[in-house]
Amino acid sequence: MGEIKSTLDLVMEKTKHLSLSDEEKQNQKKIESQKRINGLLQKYQDQVLSMEQLHTEYNLLKKEFKLFFVIGKYLPTSFYHIMYVLF
Repeated sequence: MGEIKSTLDLVMEKTKHLSLSDEEKQNQKKIESQKRINGLLQKYQDQVLSMEQLHTEYNLLKKEFKLFFVIGKYLPTSFYHIMYVLF
């Protein structure tokens, strides 16, 4: 009798030959970094993070994602206002 496979196993079998292009990988990384930075901003605005903690967390993200952003292109403008005040 055959083995019963989970839905995840079936999906993994059917998609194992698929991979992301370099452009898709960069886009995914950009989206992930935006979400993480927006999360930091929200925590700061909710007063969960202090200025020092925001600075520390941001620097860690910069290293992790090798961040270099253009104002308004990848990040909300409010982020730059906060960063300008902090640093």
